[in-house]
Amino acid sequence: MPEPAPSDPFDTAGVRRATVAAWRATILRFREDAAAEDELVRGGYRGRAAYELAQNAADAAAQAGVAGSVLFDLIREADAAVLYAANTGAPLDAEGVSGVASLRASGKRDTAAIGRFGLGFTAVLELTAAPSLFTKTGGVRFTPDETRALIDADPALEAVRRELDDRPGRPGTLPILRLPFPAEPTGHASELLDRGFDTVIRLPLRSEAVGGAREQLAQLGDPALLALDALGDLTVKVDGNERRCADAASRWQVVRAAGTFTDDDRAALPPGADPHWWLAWALPAEASMLTEPVIHAPTPSTEAIGLPALLLGSFPVEPDRRRLADTAATASLCAEAGTLYARLVADYAGDHDLTAVTRLLPGGLPASPADSRVREAASESLTRRRWLRRSDGTAAAPPDVRILEGPGAALAADLSARMPELLICPPDPELRAELRELGVRGVGLDEVIEAYPCNTPQDAAELLTILSGEIGDSAVAEAAALVPVPLLTAAEPDGGDGRPVQWRRGARGLLMPGGFHAGDLAALGLPTVHPDAMVDGAAGVLERLGAAPPEPGRVLELLGESFGLGLVDGDEGAWRQAARVRREILAVVTAAVETSADPADAATFVRHPWLAEVPLLDSDGEPTPAADLYLPGSAAESLNDAGEEYPLDEKIARDYPASVLAAIGVRTGPVVVRAADLASDSVGDGEAGLDAVDDPTAWWLEDLERRFDGPVYVPDVTTILGLDLIADWPSALALMDGDAGLRAALTGRVPVMVDGDRHDVRGPAAAWIAGHVDVDGLPLGQHSDVAGPAGMSPGRAAPDWMADLSSEVRHALLATAPGDLDADGWQAVLDRLDGAGIAECVPVWTALAEAGIELDPAPSELAAIDPESGRAVRSSSANVFVAEAPYWLARSDLGRAVRASWARPELADDLASALDAGLGSELADQVLPAGHRAEYPRAVSKLCEALGLTSLPAYREHDDLRVDGRPVDWWIDHDTIHAATIFGLSRALAWATGRWEVRDALFAVATGDQTVPDVLGEMG
Repeated sequence: MPEPAPSDPFDTAGVRRATVAAWRATILRFREDAAAEDELVRGGYRGRAAYELAQNAADAAAQAGVAGSVLFDLIREADAAVLYAANTGAPLDAEGVSGVASLRASGKRDTAAIGRFGLGFTAVLELTAAPSLFTKTGGVRFTPDETRALIDADPALEAVRRELDDRPGRPGTLPILRLPFPAEPTGHASELLDRGFDTVIRLPLRSEAVGGAREQLAQLGDPALLALDALGDLTVKVDGNERRCADAASRWQVVRAAGTFTDDDRAALPPGADPHWWLAWALPAEASMLTEPVIHAPTPSTEAIGLPALLLGSFPVEPDRRRLADTAATASLCAEAGTLYARLVADYAGDHDLTAVTRLLPGGLPASPADSRVREAASESLTRRRWLRRSDGTAAAPPDVRILEGPGAALAADLSARMPELLICPPDPELRAELRELGVRGVGLDEVIEAYPCNTPQDAAELLTILSGEIGDSAVAEAAALVPVPLLTAAEPDGGDGRPVQWRRGARGLLMPGGFHAGDLAALGLPTVHPDAMVDGAAGVLERLGAAPPEPGRVLELLGESFGLGLVDGDEGAWRQAARVRREILAVVTAAVETSADPADAATFVRHPWLAEVPLLDSDGEPTPAADLYLPGSAAESLNDAGEEYPLDEKIARDYPASVLAAIGVRTGPVVVRAADLASDSVGDGEAGLDAVDDPTAWWLEDLERRFDGPVYVPDVTTILGLDLIADWPSALALMDGDAGLRAALTGRVPVMVDGDRHDVRGPAAAWIAGHVDVDGLPLGQHSDVAGPAGMSPGRAAPDWMADLSSEVRHALLATAPGDLDADGWQAVLDRLDGAGIAECVPVWTALAEAGIELDPAPSELAAIDPESGRAVRSSSANVFVAEAPYWLARSDLGRAVRASWARPELADDLASALDAGLGSELADQVLPAGHRAEYPRAVSKLCEALGLTSLPAYREHDDLRVDGRPVDWWIDHDTIHAATIFGLSRALAWATGRWEVRDALFAVATGDQTVPDVLGEMG
């Protein structure tokens, strides 16, 4: 007997009658329903069946108010693949069936719910032609055969159906879901309902759709659970292999928002669309979990999103449900999504450091128009939202914090302890750029230091200690140049010490406490760092920034810069104050002397000339500059000119060692001093140095500049002060010779630099004494006790009182060679040449030319060579000329000749300048006959070739050679030699080739007296 007809609890028969009646009434309606269903299957819902079924399950759970559970089970039945989708929640009801059959979005049971069994259910037709839906109370089925039979029962509808079937490429198009039929659950569907599921959907899969179904099932996971928050778990079972997803919130950090579209936004929505919206952002625990960087609306769309989180929401979409609708509602929802994303970032930042937050910031290039809108809104919201964590634990908006940039950026963490608005930011330049875009202002270390709260010396110590970690960086030191430094103020005059703290920006020029301490530095007006600021690494920072420990020399340098001294008259209190300051200064000088490693460095006033002006007391109690006082009983009293200085007050003389008094400028006798970096072109410019306080040294520098015809630099020099005050020179020199330090300063040579070249010269003390101490009307340096060239002394005999001095001192002060002489000394030497042989004269004339001295006034008489005797004869200067070459000696018609060494022909001009005499070439016309061209003798040519003289000058032979009518043996005219004899030829060729020393060898081979091999053998 036939099976009983299934019950029809959902009145499917009524739905079918109403639908067919509508089609019969309007055939166009039938066409539209068929076309709409086909379009949704082939377009908008293609590949989305699994998501749509999960969405229906979520709606059912939300409607029932339970945590939904959904199972997708792909099995085989009778060698065919069948997909079951079972879910808990509100079961299928008549309204759901109507929603499917009417091809529309279903009504809402909850304003935030997603439509159930509406358009989305159409997606299943991509997988199956006969879907069924079951509950425990009944079910419905959709089949193409029954649908076709019902349509064909009406000829008009059948005709349209056939027409649709005949369309190329799209046969069998029927509006299957418009005509439901009652069904009863059987088999696996019944089993699932028995297991507690409320609704079961059965999809017998087309063979060609099995692969697609598997792909869709594989994509189901956390995103679906996050989008459909009414679902508690989702299970996918394929061929018996089960995968379950639950508790997605444990793997994702989720923020949600919901609301209602504005009237303007709703106007852009399709008729009947839900006016409510919802959004969710999900941040994965691991970046690899984010596999689809697209907006889920709530199923995956084609709209890319470049932010590192999953965006889900009820975005308006195009009919294909793949693209976001370009409407005002979409733009508004993107803006809401950006604001919600900012909340996600803020929530995340509350539990993570800024480095971890970096990847979430919405900078960078947008991946789509929607992404651009979201990023823009997120940036705006992050600018206003308090999400950045300050060092005090409070949250702040970007405009309320700062990032330290540039040198010293690594100090931000330490500085932020007192400046919580200073963000502890990683050095990543991209992150810093993004933070600036969000409103965070970058500041430099100098600005941070200026704003750092320093109210006590301890605050300053804290800041200095922080800076110590980076102060070695010159850029950090420059940025920290204006660090606040607390100063110790001067003690009260009545002895009280309740000193207020003063502040100063910058450490340059400050003194640090500790180490040497002479009296009260503050009483001297010196800016001194407060001791409470000197902890941990503060000293190193202050020194790097220009402060210095109170080393005596530094104290004196600062006093010279900031302390003006003068004689005090009138007010007794002021006088007592001046006396106190004087005692403090003497204490500093005492320390300078005691800490000096070398006595030559102890003359402090050389580096600090102002000390010589410090008013001490003379023997009458009158304030007198130190430089105008002498120490009673010292060498200065016996050696110096009487009346030049005043005796020092006896009490001061008793209270302080002579070395201290000498260091401040009191005259105690000759004093050894050292100075460095002296320059002749800065003499008298007021800078500290020997040239500023010592006339002999200044004279020496100026004399060197004259000698070298340009600026002279002295890297280091040791000399003797007080020379210009000495009257008793025999005793003074005996004193200096007996003291090792004074003797070394007197006798040592000093290296000086001229145009990069080094020259060792006589030191300033010896040079000044040699040039200024007068002995019998001639400077001491023009006297000598040694023989000069060819046994002649280069100066007048030294005074007898120098006989007991050491040879070192005599050598340093007296002339030891003609080069040591000045113009007067040279004149004396030239006078003694009268009657001397040429061998004695030539070295003197050569030395005179080398000295570069011009005799002024020029001598009226000179000793010059007599051509007949070969000796020097006193002659009128007008009858003397300088011979530039040997052939000029034959021109006695020009006068008597003087000459430099033939080895130094270039000195002829210098000798002429020194003697104010003419050169032979300036006095003669040099008219000579042409002669005739001749070849060199063969032996001469061979010898020249052996000597490497390959390019010989032209040779003109003469029977009688006369120049300006005067007979000569040889002459050189430009590049041609002229000779009348073999003797003349040999000398002319030797001179013309620059080989004067081979003149006799050339003569020997030219005359045949020797062969070339013999000559070469003798030459070695």
